[in-house]
Amino acid sequence: MTGYQEVFTDPSYYGQVIIMNSVHIGNYGIKNDEVESDSVKIRGLIARNLEEQYSRKMANGSLNDYLKTNNIVCIEDIDTRALVTHVREKGL
Repeated sequence: MTGYQEVFTDPSYYGQVIIMNSVHIGNYGIKNDEVESDSVKIRGLIARNLEEQYSRKMANGSLNDYLKTNNIVCIEDIDTRALVTHVREKGL
């Protein structure tokens, strides 16, 4: 299983807007050494819930701060299941 931070820094996602279909994104925070490359590669993020608080004691910060620092546009409170179904059936 790959975590959200690894996805955001994976070069194969360069320039894409990612739909995270898990219910809670950001609940374990950001850890500086859990990256796939030297920078964030995604262009945007769509999620159901972006958690402000994180529970992992070893985390270096919140997902919200990480996204802001890296200038990543994100939208939350979206029915991502319906969105993914739409994209699969009809494309963008």
